[in-house]
Amino acid sequence: GLRGIVVENTLTKPGRDFYRQYVSAYNFKKINGEKILEVKELLAQGSNTQIQLKSADEVIFQFFVNPRSDYIDQMVDYAIQYTNIYFRNQKKNRNLIKKY
Repeated sequence: GLRGIVVENTLTKPGRDFYRQYVSAYNFKKINGEKILEVKELLAQGSNTQIQLKSADEVIFQFFVNPRSDYIDQMVDYAIQYTNIYFRNQKKNRNLIKKY
C-alpha cells in the first residue's frame, strides 16, 4: 500500500514553509507512516490561519500560524513528536486488537 505520504492543503507562505519543513523532517526521521497525513491550513478569526496535521478525520496536531521562522521550526518539531506518538499508538492499538 501507499506509505509515508503527506499531502498539502495550505493557503499562505508560512503554511507552505511549515509543510515543506515538516515533510523534510518526516523523511529525514524515516517515519514512513502507514496512513496518509494531510497538512491543512484553515482560515481562522480575522486574518489568522490555523494549521491542522490530520490523518483521515483525526487531528494529530494543530496551531495558529505565525510567520516567524523560529516559530515554524518549533511547530515542525512538535508536529514530528505528535506524529511519532500517533503512529506508535496506531501500532499498539492494532496489536491489542490482534490479541483477541
